[in-house]
Amino acid sequence: MPIVGDRLTVSPIPAKYDRLYKARARDSDAVYDVNLARLECSCPEWRSDRTGFPADDARRVCAHLYDKLYATKVERDFDPLLQLFIRYGRSMLSYRVIRDDLGSFIIGRPFGPGVVRILGDMNGKPILATYNARSREWASGETDLSGDVAAGLCERIQAAFPEGVG
Repeated sequence: MPIVGDRLTVSPIPAKYDRLYKARARDSDAVYDVNLARLECSCPEWRSDRTGFPADDARRVCAHLYDKLYATKVERDFDPLLQLFIRYGRSMLSYRVIRDDLGSFIIGRPFGPGVVRILGDMNGKPILATYNARSREWASGETDLSGDVAAGLCERIQAAFPEGVG
């Protein structure tokens, strides 16, 4: 039986990063204040959607925090699963973490009901896969999945969402 957890946490970030960085918005001239050590940003998305998460919760990482974590190379010290989450799963404000003999996975529905995103680490190999439960198809352009791996991931989806993904 897989172990299903609640959330990903960010280990304490060194105090030298407890300062303000300026981060530019990608689609406007807006500039935001980012504090890496506190996982805080002044952008509207962070203030409305992410401020309520615990101080060490990976869901606090918005695009601006990620950009600075990447630019300062702080994210290189994170667990591989956490790296995948802050890079590709930031839009998953709710998810399940599964760790078992197949690997470690984050499973969520960032695209709405019926579509599941899986981020994972299988024996050091990163996994990025999106599954459409309605059509029962994996998205192209992501991790190439063999039949056994795809079937195993479907089992993890069922474990993460026993009530269904629909």
